[in-house]
Formats: sequence, C-alpha cells, structure tokens
Amino acid sequence: MRIFESYTGNAMLNNALMTIEALANLNNVSEITPEILIRLYQEPIKGNSLISLNLRLKSYTMIFSKNGPLYNDKESGIKTYSALLEDIIMCFENEGKYICEISGLRFNTKFDDIYINVLQKIGLSKEKIDKKETTINRCWFPLVGGLGSDAQALPQAVFPIKIHPICIVIMQFLPLSSLLFKSKILLI
Repeated sequence: MRIFESYTGNAMLNNALMTIEALANLNNVSEITPEILIRLYQEPIKGNSLISLNLRLKSYTMIFSKNGPLYNDKESGIKTYSALLEDIIMCFENEGKYICEISGLRFNTKFDDIYINVLQKIGLSKEKIDKKETTINRCWFPLVGGLGSDAQALPQAVFPIKIHPICIVIMQFLPLSSLLFKSKILLI
C-alpha cells in the first residue's frame, strides 16, 4: 500500500521523503510503502539502524531537540522510540475521520493514542505515563509548538495539531539529509 501519491507541499516533509527515496533507490515518492519504511528504519545505511544514526548526528538534536525519548529518557527512551516508530509503520492507515494538517492524509488513530499504547506495551506504569508528554511537539515535528509551550500564545495552540503519525516516522529521516555549516543546519 503506497503512502503518498505526490509530494505534500511541506518543505521539511518533502525533504524527508526525498531522503527516503534516495536511500531506497526509488524513482518516485509514490513508491514509498510501509514495507520500505520498516526496512529503511531497520537499516537505512548498511550496518546502521536509524536509531544508531540519529543518536550520533548532531543535526538530529538541532532539528528535534534533546527533549524527546531518544535523548531525554535514559530508562526506556530507545525502547520507546523504537516501539513507537515500528507501531506507527506497521499500523499505517490511509482512511479515517482526521485529516493531517501537514500532508492531507486521512487517519483514525492519533499519535498520542499510539504513544500511550506503546508506553503501556513496554511496561511503564500509569503514573510514569501520566508524567510524559505524549502529544506532537517540536520533539517529533520541527517548528511545531505544543500545548503548554511558547506556542500557547498563538490562537491555534488551543487545539493540538493533527499530524498523521506516519509523517512523524518520515520526519525521523530528515537528519540524514542535513549538513552543519557555520553552526547552522542546512537541509539538502
């Protein structure tokens, strides 16, 4: 099942899609499927998982910050990150009542519902889950404010942004197509 028919109109998401195309040696964005995503997630570059690459790349923290589970949760961060991305890919849906504000894809299961389910599956207690930020914010999609953050001053921030969970996974490939230049980040 293909994920996209064409590019989305969001420059960062499109850049990540182009990165996936290049890594998988595809000719068109419409060739990206959940099967290709899971294969690239496990080994985008021979001998390396996406997790191991993102842990080493400074561009990852410049794009997503250090507040996500990959960097900020010493106890279960890597396990959480891995299980979350795998669940999102394996449960990809392209029909539903919600429309992604970034890509236009339709979906039923929101990111925070998947995230909470993953945290339960890996064995975190309800108390620990309640302390975690499970909504979409800058840790998952660059330049997105979250409820309770500095974006709270904006009128849109009274509602959580609706982003298809698969876009979160796709964005994790963005650091692979970035360069550091004069202490800034360039997307190529």
